[in-house]
Amino acid sequence: MKITVFTPTYNRCHLLPRLYDSLRTQTCCDFEWIVVDDGSTDDTKKYIHEISRESQFPLKYIYQKNSGKYRAHNAAVQIADGELFICVDSDDMLSKNAIETILLYEKQLKEQDCGFVAMKINEQGRPLCTDVSNKLPHVGLYALNATYGIQGEFSLVFRTELLRKNLYPVIENEKFLGECVLYDRFELKGYTFCPLPAVLTICEYQEDGLTSQIYSSLLKNPTGYQIFHMQRIDLVKTWKERVRHSIQYEAFRCISHNMGYRYHGKYKWLVMLAHIPGVMGAQYYKKKCSS
Repeated sequence: MKITVFTPTYNRCHLLPRLYDSLRTQTCCDFEWIVVDDGSTDDTKKYIHEISRESQFPLKYIYQKNSGKYRAHNAAVQIADGELFICVDSDDMLSKNAIETILLYEKQLKEQDCGFVAMKINEQGRPLCTDVSNKLPHVGLYALNATYGIQGEFSLVFRTELLRKNLYPVIENEKFLGECVLYDRFELKGYTFCPLPAVLTICEYQEDGLTSQIYSSLLKNPTGYQIFHMQRIDLVKTWKERVRHSIQYEAFRCISHNMGYRYHGKYKWLVMLAHIPGVMGAQYYKKKCSS
């Protein structure tokens, strides 16, 4: 099995047929589909059971108590049989030749590559990111953005074995953890992405999705934001960014009271100086989110 397609879903049964159609009409079927149901109360389980009888590719279904996308990701990675792993959200679709395209470019992966970075478009065909060219160097996502100006929403394909060795940290009582936590961790370890100059996914944002709830999630998931800013302190290239992330790290550390994720890098002195601004930031967030 070459590729695992992973879909986390929560009460999105009405969208799954569209995604399933994009899978069953692929020009290459060397893939499996893993659906992790994050505690849905609609007919998701029934629908997956029905299509599993006719599916021309392996289909795995996991039901978990509502606990967030990052836990769903960890669960899927641990049972994945594919050598490569791509997440396709329930409001996304694969382009018709996505699987074939990934396999076509597989030999271009270098030893330090954790996977591919490719393009994503919306249903109207508008690109959601800067054009990804095969002339781009193999770098991490942060460097791709900060150094080369390649920005937006991307389609990402990972080596499954690397994902198994780099699962998301599981945070008690928190359901949201930004995906950049994983991407930044790979970059800090020296891994890069291989540019794949093609569209792999087609996206339609839903109003009930995470993008409409980011601000409200700040106080509910402070440790996740704490980890994100902690990693960025070492990853960013400018002092302005480093100061900002140090203050944000201190702010969310004050909110979370989680001592398990303390910064121990070479900029500890800066983090210490950022403590008072961070306390003020924590008070601001609490006031803002309660108003």
